[in-house]
Amino acid sequence: MSENPEINTPKVEKTVEDYCQEVLGEDFSNFQTSHLVNRYTGKTKADEISDAIESFIRVENDAIKDIDIEDLNSIMYLEEIREKKEIEKWKSRGADINVRDIPNIYDAMAIDEKITAGEYLRNIPQIIAKLSENR
Repeated sequence: MSENPEINTPKVEKTVEDYCQEVLGEDFSNFQTSHLVNRYTGKTKADEISDAIESFIRVENDAIKDIDIEDLNSIMYLEEIREKKEIEKWKSRGADINVRDIPNIYDAMAIDEKITAGEYLRNIPQIIAKLSENR
């Protein structure tokens, strides 16, 4: 056996649901149970999110500036869902957050060209929390 504990630990592959929980937070279960169908795509919200998450999984370690437009659209879709849920959470606590104050994906890219899709989405809660402190 190796002395490096990471070598002895079996790798566990994350599922789409694991990524949903990680990226979208605890509220993903609300989307899983939704049976509403988008009349333009013919897919349920859960299917649309799963598709976006699959796209995210492919590019999560890529710099945002290097992601093709289709995958970038998926990241922006997930960003929108995450921001909405975070804003609702903070507003329920009495914070007054304007969505326009939240840096979007293009702002993030302008600030740091090396920021990855994963870093960006995972930082949304901290960004919104910081905005709530400044109010």
